[in-house]
Parts: sequence; C-alpha cells; structure tokens
Amino acid sequence: MSDPTPAAKPKTSIVGTLALLIAGIGAGGAAGVGAAVGWDSWQAAQTAAPDPEAPPEYVKLGPALIPLADPEGRLAGYARIDIAIEVKGGEATRLQELVPIVRHEINMTAWREPLAAGPDNRFVALERVRTMVAAAAERALGPGVTKRVLVQAVTPA
Repeated sequence: MSDPTPAAKPKTSIVGTLALLIAGIGAGGAAGVGAAVGWDSWQAAQTAAPDPEAPPEYVKLGPALIPLADPEGRLAGYARIDIAIEVKGGEATRLQELVPIVRHEINMTAWREPLAAGPDNRFVALERVRTMVAAAAERALGPGVTKRVLVQAVTPA
C-alpha cells in the first residue's frame, strides 16, 4: 500500500489578513456614514415645509354620527357621514395624528348647527355639513390648512 501524504496546509500571509481587515473596516464605516446621512435626510423630510407644487392629499376623518336639528333646534334624527379633508401635498402624514382633535371639534359643533333639510327635516343639508366640518377643521388645524371638505357617504342612523 502506498503511504498517504499529508495534505499541504494553506499558507496565510499577513498581507492578505490585513487586506481583509481593512476592507471590513471600510465597509463598516461606509455603512455607518450612509445610515447617518439617511437619518438626516429623513429628519429633514419630516420637518420640511410642504411643497406648494405637490398634488393635494386627503385625510380621512372616518365616519361621524351627527344630529340632524331643524332651524328651530328640534332634533329630527341622526345621520352617519363619512368625510375626508383635502390638504396641501406633504401634510397628510403630519395631520393624521390630529384627526381626533378634528373629530372632537365636529362633535362640539354639529349639535348647534341646523343640519336637517327637506320638507320634513329628514335629509342632510350637505352644504351646511361641509361648512361646519371646514370650520371645525380650521379650529383644530389652523387657518388655511384645509383646502376643501369631501363628504363621501351619508346614511340615516
């Protein structure tokens, strides 16, 4: 039988090891710089003023139950409305956090407004609803933020 010869051990040079070490440090440093630059860009985007040329965005306020009062203040019924507001481009994300305040203002205002319409006050006066929601949004968000109010659905409740 033949005598097996031991396999040759690979020789590692100190130069190769140093090259790999330097490459690893360089890649890690580049990743750290990229993360820092990315973070700064993200922070700037969050605090930047909205672009006036950006297309409008919409903030859904969700369904709201509103009382239908006649012009004399008598309750004629209730209606469920689904509404959204149009805002300047780039503002929707920031304003989404303020939706509960807008909804609160709608609730505090709706009961004082004559929102019933029609001969027997069983319909919703949509233009008055839009005006009321626009005023509530302006109180909650500040002047000039809301461009228009979109009534998406109205159902009797």
